[in-house]
Amino acid sequence: MKARRSAALLAPCLLLVLCTACEVSDPAAQAEQHYRDGMALYEQDRYTESIAEYSEAIAMDAACTKAYLGRGTAYIELDEYRLALDDFKQAVSLDPENARGYYGRGLAFCNMKAYRLAIQDFNASLSLEDDNAGAYAWRGYTCYRLGNYQRAIADLDRAIELEPGHGPYHYWRGLVYNHEEDYQPAAEDFTRAIDIDPDDEGYYYERGIAYFYLEEHKLAAADFDEVIRLDPQYERAYFMRGLCRWSMKDYELAVADLTEAIGQNADYAYAYYARGQCYLGLGEFDLGYADLYKAQELGYDPYEYDM
Repeated sequence: MKARRSAALLAPCLLLVLCTACEVSDPAAQAEQHYRDGMALYEQDRYTESIAEYSEAIAMDAACTKAYLGRGTAYIELDEYRLALDDFKQAVSLDPENARGYYGRGLAFCNMKAYRLAIQDFNASLSLEDDNAGAYAWRGYTCYRLGNYQRAIADLDRAIELEPGHGPYHYWRGLVYNHEEDYQPAAEDFTRAIDIDPDDEGYYYERGIAYFYLEEHKLAAADFDEVIRLDPQYERAYFMRGLCRWSMKDYELAVADLTEAIGQNADYAYAYYARGQCYLGLGEFDLGYADLYKAQELGYDPYEYDM
């Protein structure tokens, strides 16, 4: 799941921007109206239309910082990170003390995988505005991507302290805990994320992973059930549910899940290996050995495999 839940994170952080009109003149008044129309359209998730309104505001007043911030935010929602970056750069150029400009530019850099540049901008934003939960959360996520897990946890702790009701913050911290093999607090964070947003399949999937490694296979399988209900094409969920069922020696259902996973990804070496073991458990030796040979043919090595 991408670093992708930006709507929930951006709206409270980038739309509450400079409220003063750009200049007291008719063009400035028109720019202000276009800006307000753009903001209203953004709040309705009508991002392309909001961009058009912000662009009109900028055409009326090229020094209207908040219009660049608004347009950059909308571009991020549309995954137009390069265009967003240009707008946030312009906002920072117009107002070097604007924390939201650095924050937005950090978001663009992060989504472009320019993580070290993103960190610099989140640092700059927080030096100007030290209570922005979004900046802490995104810096934490960026640290996670860079492998700085201790710093990631610290930043996400602070983000959650400031805004405990944001599911993505708990989700990201859970990802860090999962990566560090600290599965119990990971499961607790994913549970909190699910309490906040029960319709995000990624939350259930990651909690299922935590439960799997805690050897709570029945709980894990229930989470993968929910993932599949929400997204029947989620191939990894079939695979992981198959592993849970294999672990519980429910070989027939495990075979069904692993067959589905293989149907969606015919080169899934470990799925063949696991299904082969399940067939052996059912006494279907020809099918079992055929799958084990197929796994080996695809390069599966039981000593190197990492889920």
